[in-house]
Parts: sequence; C-alpha cells; structure tokens
Amino acid sequence: APSLKDCGKYFFSAMASDTAQGPEWVKVADYLGAKEAAVMYINNDYGIGVKDTFIKAYEAAGGKVLISQPFELGSKDFRTEVLKVKATNPKVTFIVDHVAEGSIVIKQAKELGMETQWVTCVSMVAQETLDLAGAAAEGVMGLRAGSTQTTEFKAFHEAFVKKFNEEPTIWSDFAYDTMMLVGQAIEKGGYTSDGIQKALFEVSETYIGPSGAKKFDEYGIAQGVYEWMTVKDGEWIVYEKK
Repeated sequence: APSLKDCGKYFFSAMASDTAQGPEWVKVADYLGAKEAAVMYINNDYGIGVKDTFIKAYEAAGGKVLISQPFELGSKDFRTEVLKVKATNPKVTFIVDHVAEGSIVIKQAKELGMETQWVTCVSMVAQETLDLAGAAAEGVMGLRAGSTQTTEFKAFHEAFVKKFNEEPTIWSDFAYDTMMLVGQAIEKGGYTSDGIQKALFEVSETYIGPSGAKKFDEYGIAQGVYEWMTVKDGEWIVYEKK
C-alpha cells in the first residue's frame, strides 16, 4: 500500500510500493496496443491502491478506462460485476485481487462468455490461481515481482528445491532477502534499533538477491522490478514479447 511510506523511520519493505505496479501495467497496455481497458479491483486498501495508481498513469498516457468495477473480499459470486464489465466489451481487462476471489472472477467470466485479455496483479501469479480457475486461466497475463531469470534467483531456486523438495512459494525469495538484509545490517550496525535502521540503508545500496536489487528509497521501501508472465498449457511461464 502506498501509505506504508508514512509508517516511520523504523519501517522497511523489501517489496516495492504499489505505486510501481500501476505504471508497469501501463507498459503492458502499451505493448498490447490497448487504448481502452476495463479495470476490476478488490475493494480493500490493496485493490484501491493499485487501481488508483494504474488509472492515474494510464489516463496520463492517453488511455481510456471503460469501467472501474470493484468487487468484495470474501464473496463467491461475481456474476453481476462481471456482466457490468462485459457490457463495455473490453479487449483488455486489468484485475487487482487476491487468489481466492480473482480466480472465481476469471472462471465465472469464462462461463458468461466474456472474451478479454486478462492482466493480473502480482498476487495472482501463483499456482493456486491455476488450481482454482482451471482452464479459464489459460492465456491470462500477470506481473511477477522480481525475476526468475537472474543468476541470483536460479541459485536460490535450486537451493530451495534441494532443501525442501518443493517449489518456492510466491514470496519465498522476498522473505529470504528480507532476512539477509536484516542479518547484514546487524553485522554492520550492531543490535540496536538505530544501528540496524541506519545500516539497512547502507547494505541495501549494493545488495542484490533472488528477488532483485533492494536499494531503499528515503522511506525505506525497495525499488521494484517486474517480470511479465502468462499461463500456457496450465503453467505460469515468462511472457515472450514479440
């Protein structure tokens, strides 16, 4: 959430602010040639934050939002909301959500005959989406925070699978980097709150982990990079730009 920057001097985030995710969606829209698009968002702080930053950046780039449709956390039936979006006939629909609700939205949209290119937020690029949405997820695009193509991530992935005999979960690389940053900050600044707080800024300057570079801005929030993903043959894979 963008407002996390106001949490004070002892707050840090290894994850980029949602203010970075919205503009990345604009890059996707530009690549897809989407001058018009629909937006669906889960009606909570996360959904509203990403939706607002995307719409602001998209409209500034000349895009037109056909509809901005909220849906409720915990609901199981989104047919009413889907039909409202379908009525605008969007070629591309951006959806910010959590796995449980978002998977149902995509599945019910398919059942209702809605033909659109879905583009999801980072929280949907997970195995659970494929399990819950089934065949309806095929062709869906989404953002993945970080990159699976770096040397650092590939080494992390190999070590994780070797140790736990399973794939890393969606935020494993970020959790690892968070702990490594804290560990390095303690080594550099000692165990006091102020020592760690100061050292975190210093060690982040050069730190590059499996979830990417982690240089903190003045608010203690890391700069983010995103990887474009798509579902092909029932698996999330890196989207190949043509």
